[in-house]
Amino acid sequence: MDYRRLPLQGLNNARDLGGYPLKGGGITAYRRFIRCEAPRAITDSDLEFLKAYGVTVSIDFRGDSEISRHPSVLADTPGIEYRRCVTFDKQVAFASRTPGEGTAAPETSGASVTPGGADTSEAAQVHEPADVTGASESPKQEEAASGERPEGARPAMDAFVDWGEKYIEIVENSREWIRDTLTVMARTNRAVLFNCATGKDRTGVITALLLGIAGVEDCDIVADYCVSELYLRDVYEELLAGYREKWPDEKVDINSPFFKTAPENMERLLKHINETYDGVEGFVKTCNIGDEDISALKVKLRRVE
Repeated sequence: MDYRRLPLQGLNNARDLGGYPLKGGGITAYRRFIRCEAPRAITDSDLEFLKAYGVTVSIDFRGDSEISRHPSVLADTPGIEYRRCVTFDKQVAFASRTPGEGTAAPETSGASVTPGGADTSEAAQVHEPADVTGASESPKQEEAASGERPEGARPAMDAFVDWGEKYIEIVENSREWIRDTLTVMARTNRAVLFNCATGKDRTGVITALLLGIAGVEDCDIVADYCVSELYLRDVYEELLAGYREKWPDEKVDINSPFFKTAPENMERLLKHINETYDGVEGFVKTCNIGDEDISALKVKLRRVE
């Protein structure tokens, strides 16, 4: 049986990219690409399911500090190859603000791909919601990331007012990561599971590119992105409990933009890609991904009738 949302005990946001209609007919193939949050609490039965479902490769986008706090169970699972495709070589700013109001300069890509080993980057991490509880362990990094917050300052979840801007920064400044990730995916047989911390931001960007390469309509790419906040609600509530315990005076709740996957976030990214590069395929070619690998991704993504 094929699934859109996989029936797993230890993952809330594990979803197959199969079943989306394609421009010109057909649908995306099941059991090729599965997006999820960090697989840090999956059970033995989950592992059996994933193997039976055809998963042979796990790609982790997180940096060293994220993984040290929440290691992936799949890193030591026989039969599943664990790969590191780290998104950033430095911490990303907490706030996406208008220029002149504390926005940190965009980071350059420092993606590294290693089969189960440590990445070679310097403090590779991005502060998605699931990484906030450990965000203050390096005050110096926090100060550099925010551009204006003093050392030791707590992260401001409510400062994330424009995820769309952040996603554009990711695609424009992390081409090496995109190239490495899509190349691994193109050259891997059977199913690939890929994750970041919560499975909505870094994972959402790669998902949008995959579905765009396949020929999925923008509205369906946006719909796939939006559902994450519903599936992640329990994860967020757990995070908020730890956050409030650490910073009881900070006013933040589940309705903060920090936790949202609003449609305008992904719409803004797709609009940028379409207007700047004439579509997703035009953009991924600027990441030095060869025609052969793009063709291989299309074959994997499209179901053969």
